[in-house]
Amino acid sequence: MWEGHIFLKIFIIIVLASFLGFGLYYDLPTKVQEYYLNSLNDDQVTMDLDECVQLKLKKKEDYKVSSDNKKVAKIDQDLKISPVKAGETDVHVKTKRQDMVCHIIVANHYLNAPVIYLEPHQGYRLKQAGKSMYTSDNGAIEVNNGVVTCTRAANGTITTRTKNKTYTNKIVCRDVMSLMHSSSVTVYDATSKKFLYTKNSDVKMNPASITKILSVYTYLQKIHNVNAPTTLTAEDITTASAGGAVTTKINPSERVTYNDLLHGALLVSGADAIVSLCRTTYGSVGNLAATMNANAAKFGMTNSHFTNGIGMTDPNHYTTGKDLVKLMSHVLQSKAFKKVFYTKKYKTSNGLHVFRSPSSSYGKQVLGAKNGLTNAAQECVALEEKVNGHDLYVITMHAATSHERKMDIVTMNQYLSFTL
Repeated sequence: MWEGHIFLKIFIIIVLASFLGFGLYYDLPTKVQEYYLNSLNDDQVTMDLDECVQLKLKKKEDYKVSSDNKKVAKIDQDLKISPVKAGETDVHVKTKRQDMVCHIIVANHYLNAPVIYLEPHQGYRLKQAGKSMYTSDNGAIEVNNGVVTCTRAANGTITTRTKNKTYTNKIVCRDVMSLMHSSSVTVYDATSKKFLYTKNSDVKMNPASITKILSVYTYLQKIHNVNAPTTLTAEDITTASAGGAVTTKINPSERVTYNDLLHGALLVSGADAIVSLCRTTYGSVGNLAATMNANAAKFGMTNSHFTNGIGMTDPNHYTTGKDLVKLMSHVLQSKAFKKVFYTKKYKTSNGLHVFRSPSSSYGKQVLGAKNGLTNAAQECVALEEKVNGHDLYVITMHAATSHERKMDIVTMNQYLSFTL
């Protein structure tokens, strides 16, 4: 009878070997995170080697699934994604209505994150297989049962030894806000409904072209058919260029649609598009500004006031980091606005111009972004991103250079990826 139970024998041997430390290490997915697919194809999910992802459709329908790289992650007919090894791949869910793509990042922190960024007194659990021994080369960096903590700002290395392998991770421990160049930094977690970081977030500042987030939303309240034709006149371009603002490079002789101008305003900050849309929807800058301020009041932006749709400098044109979070929270509930804001690349209806979003320069996790720049406002940005399943709004204002603006986002995300 015992001889016939070969599978039982194998199971007992594996259990005993693991218990006695004979070096049979293995990882099995134990956690499952659920994720609803977005029809805009902006989905990105980060998963560890010890978890699975259960994709969900917003409505019940037939579909086909596939993975671009089954050596990284597999997807079954129940929309369950299982990790294979660290890496990145796209999984596809095809229905009769559309093809949806979800970018999958499988994280093994020993492979994908040779440097771990932490703040003092924050903890991070290392990923490993089997029994491990840990050592730190810096007394300020401690590791207990696989959890790394720092008692103060420090750099160091954690060495992890298992039965068969030795891993090393460089630890960089700093107060992330001390690394920011921007005068104002605001990070809001829309998933947990709380502010993660604030620096001068209640100080009134000129938002420059971040203003166009509100003006485009305000235009969309008047535009019922974005594909309808409209006009961009020579006078629109002259008016927009008078203050040295950026334009879309569309010529007055070209045929354009409202959609062309909306994307031109939000993706490449075209002031000529803003002027044209103002003329055809609200008739005057005064009417536009009044409606923008009415929207701001409705959103609870009590420390904001707007005088124009472009973001030109004016002592009565101002907002705060926290008010911009309120703005993002409301305008991103609009499907029409979100469709424009999330667009990475847009070709005009006449095929003559291509507009690219600045979001791509900040990383794949960024869903949409709006940069701004004037002499008074300096460099600023408002963006939405997904980090470890958290929906974040990040606002930075008053950086001296575009490099500093970008580095603030990159540095912040290095820390967020390990602390969320």
